[in-house]
Amino acid sequence: MNKQTIILVVALMALALVLTGAAALAQGGDSVDAPAAPDTVLGSSFTYQGNLTHNSASANGQFDFRFRLYDKDSGGSQLGTTLYRSNVPVTGGQFVTTLDFGRHPLGRLTWLEVSVRPHSLQAQGADDTYVKLSPRQPIRPAPVALGLPGPFYSIEQNASPNYHGGYGNNGFADGVVGAVISGGGKYAMANRVNASYSVVSGGAGNQAGHDANDTYATVGGGKGNLATGQYATVGGGEKNVASGAGATVCGGGISGESTTGNVATGDFSTVCGGGLNSATASDATVAGGYDNHATFRYTAVGGGEKNYATGYGNVVAGGSKNQAQGSWNATIGGGANNLASGAESTIPGGSANVAQGERSFAAGHQAKALHDGSFVWGDANDKDIKSVRKNQWLARASGGVTFYTNSIHTSGVYVAPHGSSWNNLSDRNAKENFTPVDSRTLLERLDAIEISTWNYKAQDADIRHIGPMAQDFNALLPDLGGEGETYINAMDADGVSLAAIQALYRQNQEQAQQIETLQAENAELHQQLAEIAVRLSALEAAGGKR
Repeated sequence: MNKQTIILVVALMALALVLTGAAALAQGGDSVDAPAAPDTVLGSSFTYQGNLTHNSASANGQFDFRFRLYDKDSGGSQLGTTLYRSNVPVTGGQFVTTLDFGRHPLGRLTWLEVSVRPHSLQAQGADDTYVKLSPRQPIRPAPVALGLPGPFYSIEQNASPNYHGGYGNNGFADGVVGAVISGGGKYAMANRVNASYSVVSGGAGNQAGHDANDTYATVGGGKGNLATGQYATVGGGEKNVASGAGATVCGGGISGESTTGNVATGDFSTVCGGGLNSATASDATVAGGYDNHATFRYTAVGGGEKNYATGYGNVVAGGSKNQAQGSWNATIGGGANNLASGAESTIPGGSANVAQGERSFAAGHQAKALHDGSFVWGDANDKDIKSVRKNQWLARASGGVTFYTNSIHTSGVYVAPHGSSWNNLSDRNAKENFTPVDSRTLLERLDAIEISTWNYKAQDADIRHIGPMAQDFNALLPDLGGEGETYINAMDADGVSLAAIQALYRQNQEQAQQIETLQAENAELHQQLAEIAVRLSALEAAGGKR
């Protein structure tokens, strides 16, 4: 057969929609008598009728045909599989055959490439015995197919077919099966599926799967989104990328000059929304906000802006420009410009705080917990307050410190602004059950207890203290030590001291009175002795004259 003399004239191209069930569909302007039943199944086969000529005469005999479907009228990508129809009868140039490329022809314009050979050449077997006819024939979507209600489905065959909808240049990579492009796409921004069983639901410029290994990827919609990891999902938004296995970007993203929106590159990582956020390690999460980054396994950033969680299991709940850099499990609740660099360190909020020590805590403003286990709180003054040793509790409160020990604020202590000692609440109106103290007896008992110097076992031996033992002190009076018999209450110590001072004062007054009386008696005796001395002198003088 001479390749140059075979001509195919398309006399009729009809897309025959084969329905099973009782429903009837009308073509053109005819009305629909009854809607399709819910279980109506729409087929994808169509009847192809053509006119074949050979050397300017109508062909007759048995011929073999090869059919291929493309997304363009020349070049482009083949859609679906190649169909062969063998031993087709051609009479007077007329032939009819049925083709079925699956669901992808519906809803878009495609082109059919037809090749033919005499059936007698079949014995040679090779594809190069076919003569390719040109041009490709356009196959337009059937209007009735575009309006059909109901869910999408697959025609049963050896491999699940792909479903194609929306813009004509939306497409699938070679070898992809069971994939879906529901719609969307536009000029220069077609939707694309590169892995089997992946889905692009709509939008424009979206891609599910980077290559054939990224199966079950999904892009819900939006613009310019990429779900290029196996089981990866991008819900929507713009310029988002989910490239880790099982990674998810719910939405958000960024438009304009940026090349990417939100990025989830770690396996099973998640970015829920916002813009310019990234979860680049496995199981990392960024819930939202702007320009936040979770870069190590199990890290999380809740929101805010420009926050970083860079150590194992570290968390930044929100705020601005916070960094949880500890080796593991460091936490920043919020605030701004905070740094938690110690393992298991914590900053609940505030600003310019540093929790550098392991298990350290810094809060307020410019608090620096630099040592392991240190707790530092700073007030609003623009000056650092720093720990100087491990396990230190340090706070700066230039407006004073108050501790209440009940809910109605009638008991507690405070240090006044710029003060250096505790003030105990001692209001008469807050007290009851008054009992007088026998201060003289108390003084006698106090004299009986041992007062010594000593050191606490928990401290170095050269750190000395002076005072009684709590057990001896609390035995001075009934019911002392009610808050703990091994403790000496500071107010009780002050009270015992004051009572003892009162007893000493009273003794002093009594002794002073006795001294005054003795002094008067002594003066009187001195006067009497003086008078006696004068008389004696006079007597001695008189005796000398005789």
